[in-house]
Amino acid sequence: MITEVLNSFLNVRNKVKNSNGEWEDKTVRTETIEMKDAFNVAIPSNNGELNIFTNWGKKIILDELTYNTVTRQGNSSFYPRLNVLRNYPTSSWVGQLFHVVQFGDGFNRTQAQAPSIEKGFSENLEVMTFNDEFQNDPEDPRYYRIISLKKPIVLPQGASLTFVNPTNETVYTTYKAVYRVIEGEQ
Repeated sequence: MITEVLNSFLNVRNKVKNSNGEWEDKTVRTETIEMKDAFNVAIPSNNGELNIFTNWGKKIILDELTYNTVTRQGNSSFYPRLNVLRNYPTSSWVGQLFHVVQFGDGFNRTQAQAPSIEKGFSENLEVMTFNDEFQNDPEDPRYYRIISLKKPIVLPQGASLTFVNPTNETVYTTYKAVYRVIEGEQ
C-alpha cells in the first residue's frame, strides 16, 4: 500500500525564508578563489582598457590587487576602475569605487592615478614602494610605483575591474588580482 503525505508542514529539507517571506530550499554555499595576473602587459593609449575581470550576479571579495606603474613628467598614468553597477556607463563617476576626492573648489574628484594615491587621497589603494631615481633624467624623467589594495573589498552583486590608460601612448604594467567568488547561502 502506497500513501502520500499531504501535510505541508512535514518536510525533511532545510528551508529558509526568502525576502518575500516564502520558504525555499536552503542552498549550499560554494566559494572559489581566482587569481588574474600578467607580466609587462600593454594597456592601449587614448582611454584604452585592459579588463582584469568581470563577474556579475555573484558575491565577489577582492582580496588583493597589486600593480606597478610608471609616471612620466607632465603625463598622467593609467588607473584602475572598479565598477559595481552593471548597467551604468563606465564614463560616469557613479558606481566607480576607486575614484578619489581631492582639494579644490567644484571639480575636485579624479581617477585614482598614482600621484593622487601617493598623496593619500584614496581610501582603498596605497603606494607600497616608490622609486624616483630617474626623476631628473634629462631624456626621460619618470617615477616608478608599486600600488596595492589596502584591505579586502566586498562586492555583493559582482563587479568589473579594468585598467584605463588616458595617455597618448601605450603603457605597460605587471599586476596580480586575487578575489573570491561566492555562490549560494551567504
